[in-house]
Amino acid sequence: MGKVLGGRYEILKQLAAGGMATVHLGRLLGVGGFERLVAIKIMHAHIGGEPEFVTMFLDEARLAARIRHPNVVPTLDVEESPDGLFLVMEYIEGASLHQILKASGGLPGAVPLPIVLRMMIDTLAGLHCAHELTDDEGHPLSLVHRDVTPANILLGADGVARLTDFGVARAESRLSSTRGGQVKGKIPYMPPEQIMSEDLDRRCDIYAAGAVFWEALIGRRVFQADNDGAILQGILAGAPATPRQIDPAIPEPIDQVCMRALARKRAERFASAAEFSDAIEDAAHRAGVSIASARAVAAFVQASGAFQKIQPKELAALKQGAASAAGRQPVPSRPTGSGSGAVSFTQEPKSSPTQPSQVTSAGSALSAPQPAPIPSSRRVAPLIAGFVAVGVVVGLAVFALQSRGPRDVSPAGAAAAAVVPPGSTNPDSSVSAAPPPQASAAPLVTASASAAAPATADQRPPAGKPGPASTAPANKKPPPGAPKPGATSYDPDRL
Repeated sequence: MGKVLGGRYEILKQLAAGGMATVHLGRLLGVGGFERLVAIKIMHAHIGGEPEFVTMFLDEARLAARIRHPNVVPTLDVEESPDGLFLVMEYIEGASLHQILKASGGLPGAVPLPIVLRMMIDTLAGLHCAHELTDDEGHPLSLVHRDVTPANILLGADGVARLTDFGVARAESRLSSTRGGQVKGKIPYMPPEQIMSEDLDRRCDIYAAGAVFWEALIGRRVFQADNDGAILQGILAGAPATPRQIDPAIPEPIDQVCMRALARKRAERFASAAEFSDAIEDAAHRAGVSIASARAVAAFVQASGAFQKIQPKELAALKQGAASAAGRQPVPSRPTGSGSGAVSFTQEPKSSPTQPSQVTSAGSALSAPQPAPIPSSRRVAPLIAGFVAVGVVVGLAVFALQSRGPRDVSPAGAAAAAVVPPGSTNPDSSVSAAPPPQASAAPLVTASASAAAPATADQRPPAGKPGPASTAPANKKPPPGAPKPGATSYDPDRL
């Protein structure tokens, strides 16, 4: 296990083995941790050198890939590796009808009749789609499955029956041809014309489906003997008994439909799988038997002893074992929740520009990436920007102080500054000086009075004229930079 085929298909464990190939559980590996479980069918090495088996293997892939129907197992890819040719099919979680019948003990009625009816209707729907297959130009391919058996009918855990394995199918466009006198298929499900090596048509599969129907109703094969010769003689002689003769609980209409499909003469059988399916539905209606839903089939399959679900822990162990066998670490794929409540899937972390992670062909990281160091230029840049910002602020402050000019510290200047909005740049907001006081006016306001109660606009002297007398000594020189008498602290012309 752990082998990777074609660079992207990893083998996890073996599921089954047949005459031509072995089927494995695998997974498709993609970019960013993408993966998908698939079934990988690998041709046996001892027949890989036989041209007939190789072409038959390719035939199966080509024919099955053309069939697109929910009741047929899809074929996704065909590739070649050092281990040989292999097919990639969709993995169906469930069990084959053969496994379910074997687990039931082979007793009549072990599989409930409604379940049997639903399984047969699904299988016949997929079989009819295969029979109606055409080429690219619309010409019928006249495909005959030739291997409709319980082992090739898969009952999924979703309650859907699917037909698989077109390895021995016959079609007009097959690459390989059957050798003269060679019989292909499983003897207990062969119609008399196939044993006699006559030309086959879709009614060959109708007979095989009738044999499967009989077996599902009774729990054992319709033809049983100690050797193949005795089985062949029984087929040529006809069915030894009807289902109702063995189990009287089977309704008469159901019994008649089953025996018509098993008619020795092909002309007496149903002409198509669709007609067979319609007859089953009509017989169930006349007999008053309900046909099970997909949910009922799913519950039956999951409760049967044949179904073995792959648990998450088992799957994780298979992945770990496959990765260990290949000498790499598995890609984490456990879902994690985000802060907003949405669910995101954490995959391999993105590689940093300076330290990229090493990834194998399977997409698994060999070493976790480390965060790249921050360049020195990115550390110095914020400091330089801070110094520049401080310098700009200081420069603007100095410019503002210089543009305001000398400050008036006189009482008149203080009074004018008290009524001028600080920082205003509107020339119309300047306050005009009051006219000089008359002789009969009240005594001039002293410095202490002006400091206690700021002068109003009507008490200010007009511009250009001396303001009220100051109590400062006349011979005391003003300090350097002091404003001239009468100057205000706000001059819009200086801005």
